[in-house]
Amino acid sequence: MFFLVSSHDDYFITTIFFWPIFFLAYFFLAFFFGFFFLAYFFLAYFFFTYFFLAYFFFGLFFFFGLFFFGLFILAYFFCLFFDNFLTIFY
Repeated sequence: MFFLVSSHDDYFITTIFFWPIFFLAYFFLAFFFGFFFLAYFFLAYFFFTYFFLAYFFFGLFFFFGLFFFGLFILAYFFCLFFDNFLTIFY
């Protein structure tokens, strides 16, 4: 992704246009899959069968796996933004 921050010429385009897209997309995905996590939990609790733990842990690991992966992606783009921000001073 370094081609997005390769020079001072595209500083404005990169920081103003690109990183808010990834930022908002991550929170949309976290909300969207968080809803399915809650749906799996309440569905499993409602039926409360032998598959309760399967439903619960599938939703749990799926949601938190996506959550931490999203945090990793968000931190990556934040580091790109911050590194580009520092290039103002040198």
